[in-house]
Amino acid sequence: MRNRVERAVALSQTPRLSVGALFLSETTEADGGPPATLVEVRDRAECQHIRAVLADVANRIEETAKRLGVSPSTLCDKMRRLGIRSDSDA
Repeated sequence: MRNRVERAVALSQTPRLSVGALFLSETTEADGGPPATLVEVRDRAECQHIRAVLADVANRIEETAKRLGVSPSTLCDKMRRLGIRSDSDA
């Protein structure tokens, strides 16, 4: 069950999980398409986690990097690759 919850969180594109998200077919995505690649799943999970931590620390890059256990430059590179903008980028 723990694995199903972790998978549902990683694949979720909404802030709330439905019961259906816990029991997706192992061979299809929620929309009936082909299964996501590991890269796609990892990128979605990283994106959601980075955004959550950024929000938690009022978009402070250095504090976000510290909490994530990476250097600020690594965080900025990941954010750029994933298309994440902080309020300070605006």
